[in-house]
Amino acid sequence: MKRSFLTTALVLAGISASDAAITYVDATSGVSGNTTLASGGTFSPPLNGTTGSDNQWEQRTVFGSSGTIFEANGEVTTENAPRLAVTIPVSDGTYEIFAYFWSPGTGDANQQWLLRAGLTNDAGELPLHSRTLTGLATPVNPSGMLVATQVTSTAGFAVAPTVITEASGGRVLWQASLGQVVVSNGSTQVFIDDYSPVTTVNNRTWFDGVGYELIPEPSSALLGLFGAVTLVRRRR
Repeated sequence: MKRSFLTTALVLAGISASDAAITYVDATSGVSGNTTLASGGTFSPPLNGTTGSDNQWEQRTVFGSSGTIFEANGEVTTENAPRLAVTIPVSDGTYEIFAYFWSPGTGDANQQWLLRAGLTNDAGELPLHSRTLTGLATPVNPSGMLVATQVTSTAGFAVAPTVITEASGGRVLWQASLGQVVVSNGSTQVFIDDYSPVTTVNNRTWFDGVGYELIPEPSSALLGLFGAVTLVRRRR
């Protein structure tokens, strides 16, 4: 009987774990967008123009998931674009949170595009995330930098990015893990920034979106089964 209880419990645990998958949320701008300035106010970057050294983001509508990414430091090396806040509406619970950015793949030794992203809008710089340092000629590698994971498949997504690789330019999508957050008010925020000041446009930022994954809690049925197993052990 104890073995039967344990087998059923393990099966249910596997089902519970398999239910969790990442939901990708594309970053959007404008009055009705999910992305705002972290300091407050609407985020409305210029579209597809050569903006020069204006300390602003640029919205490029020719690439990325759903056809849009947000670029900083793509033309000059002296910009410092403002910090952004992306609001994710989710049910209350515990979630693993991610941010997504583009960078050339490991076959390009000269370009390392970077992203600052975190779960709190604290003073000081947000955590810095990078593509893997493998194969880079002169990598940016400050103390505490976090290495992102290349998105090679959409199999682990409940809602997936619409594109994860670029056929012609060799750019690929990278996933930065930001940690866990407990949601109790129906939404959470992800804070985004560029790496600045950079020394080369090869260290630009291409931000695409964020993601969340529910961390399942044990179901009442599963807890009951484990309780039953405990009783069986005590009686023996």
